[in-house]
Amino acid sequence: NQPGDGEGSDLQIFGTTIYNSLIVTMAYKVLFETRTIVIGWFPAFTCRKGVGEGYINRLAWTWVAFAYGSLGLYFFFLYTYQLIGQTGPSSSFFPFYYVTLHLLNRRSITWMLLLLVPIAAALCDVTGKVFGNMYFPTQTQIHMEIASEDNARSKKKKGDTKEKAN
Repeated sequence: NQPGDGEGSDLQIFGTTIYNSLIVTMAYKVLFETRTIVIGWFPAFTCRKGVGEGYINRLAWTWVAFAYGSLGLYFFFLYTYQLIGQTGPSSSFFPFYYVTLHLLNRRSITWMLLLLVPIAAALCDVTGKVFGNMYFPTQTQIHMEIASEDNARSKKKKGDTKEKAN
């Protein structure tokens, strides 16, 4: 009952591949939709004394949470679930026995799908959002546009009055 060397798949491999792509796609979607991406400063670790900030303040926390907190823990869970299937009670975990090993270590198509499917989904999502925002703006976006034009006009008037005063 051990899967082969990367050829073909069964229902567990197919389902886990689809679910992996879904998890990575939703992680990208959360990263886009939060609108609070903390970029941080490079390098995060400095050797200068008296800078006034440590690496904690310079670290890109959104990317750390995305990489380690979301995706890293998910893949850790997959291997842990396989380990439970190998050493634990065989009744409920047996269908997942060696699925992670076969899926992530022996099948290159899984990694290609994990790369291409979320990128294609994110491109479709971003394209739809850009089209929607350009041609069908919400009331909030319309008011933000009007406010930015008013701010630009007031800054220009202040600049013109300063030039006339000089």
